[in-house]
Amino acid sequence: MERVTQELRALKARGVDTVYVHLTPMSSPEGTDELNRELSRRRGAAVGRWLSTLTGCPVTVVDVKLSNVSWDAVQGKALKDFRRCDLVIIAAAEEAGSPLPGVAAEYAPAPVGKTENPVEEVVRMEPEVPVVPAAPVASDASVASEQWSTSWYLKTNFLTYPLNLTANLAVEVEIGRHFSISVPFYYSALDWFKNTIKFRMSGLQPEVRYWFRRDFTGFFAGAHATFGWYNVAVGGRYRYQDHGGNSPVFGGGINGGYRLMLGNHSRWALEFSLGAGYLPFYYDTFFNVENGALAESGLQNHYWGLDHAAVTLSFRFGKRGGTHE
Repeated sequence: MERVTQELRALKARGVDTVYVHLTPMSSPEGTDELNRELSRRRGAAVGRWLSTLTGCPVTVVDVKLSNVSWDAVQGKALKDFRRCDLVIIAAAEEAGSPLPGVAAEYAPAPVGKTENPVEEVVRMEPEVPVVPAAPVASDASVASEQWSTSWYLKTNFLTYPLNLTANLAVEVEIGRHFSISVPFYYSALDWFKNTIKFRMSGLQPEVRYWFRRDFTGFFAGAHATFGWYNVAVGGRYRYQDHGGNSPVFGGGINGGYRLMLGNHSRWALEFSLGAGYLPFYYDTFFNVENGALAESGLQNHYWGLDHAAVTLSFRFGKRGGTHE
């Protein structure tokens, strides 16, 4: 691709107005034919946008032919058949006000030398081929309206088990090309080895995530809400409980993290995330002994700081419909 880019830049420097690219994107046989055709089309459009960005000239992909490659075909020596670059450049240029005919060049570049024709200097001339009108490359707006991936995830946060003996389970669903919603549920009804230390709670911490990659890996940023009931004691004189047992905490904040795939084609992944936010508490205190009496009622407090930390194992369900970009 670096050599292709160099040739396209050379064409632009010599007066080329428009470059059309014919290429053959490929897909694996996994998934339906409809999905593979759409995946190949998106790959072709992505190559066109990438070349246009690198070269600074309009590049439009035309006449995309789809090739569905079988697993057997890419094993062993057969792989060499796919190392060739099946790509044709069609260029139209003007020199000193005199239009040049459309020319096609199969990408097998000849050595660059000094010639009178600047186009021949960068491409191997073939018989004249008319420039084929092409549909515009899909813009970001049109891509956004296309069908997105339908994957969803089942997850659990390892950090809650040793820290406060809290069981948890989360479900995450992709709702767009870059967005997902994750809803974890937490529950704990145990004392921590003795009844004066406990982190009993039940609650939810749903979040909306924005993923910087369309395959929902790598970095993400999000916003979350926190909702839950609590009964907490840390070994001191008092234990703390939401007021009357019916005044759950409700707050929110922001968070970010990173998803690391466990293998190139694995459905398993690890997530690392951290968040901070605001939590208003309306609570009662009880003496921290068995069946301790009410000490104070209707207290209020406001917390600003870390309210989320997770090292999460996830498993993905469904087929991936997007591409790596």
